Amino acid sequence: MRSNVMTARASASQTAVLFGGVLFFVVLDQVAKVWARSAPDSVLCNGGIALSLPAPALPTIIVSITIIILLSIWLAEHRRHALIERIGLMLLIAGGIGNTIDRIFFGCVTDFIAFFDIWHFNVADAYIAAGVAAILWHMIVVVPARHDVLH
Repeated sequence: MRSNVMTARASASQTAVLFGGVLFFVVLDQVAKVWARSAPDSVLCNGGIALSLPAPALPTIIVSITIIILLSIWLAEHRRHALIERIGLMLLIAGGIGNTIDRIFFGCVTDFIAFFDIWHFNVADAYIAAGVAAILWHMIVVVPARHDVLH
């Protein structure tokens, strides 16, 4: 009985740390966007989705919230998985929340980082890209290497 209680406490504290990390990244993103909006000449209000592709606002918000919920469930249930996978999920969730906050309160995503004046993005977009890269690295490199070691 005591072992189950200790395991439950450890699981709860691991989950709190993971979602505390998500909150930390969201706050960083929002602080960066507040700073960027204070210099409006360098800000692009992006009403679209990835690569500024046009998309209707309400369905985009609904899909974003749904994905955030599903990724959060995945993160909570995979507490014991590889660190790189957990960090990737944290970054994906934080990036999704950051951009969804913008869509809800400003009607668009605040982009303020220009890459060769071709692409414009923000901190949340960087989180999403890094999260996808971390999860792909885990799936393509780490898991097959672990499989080769076991066989």
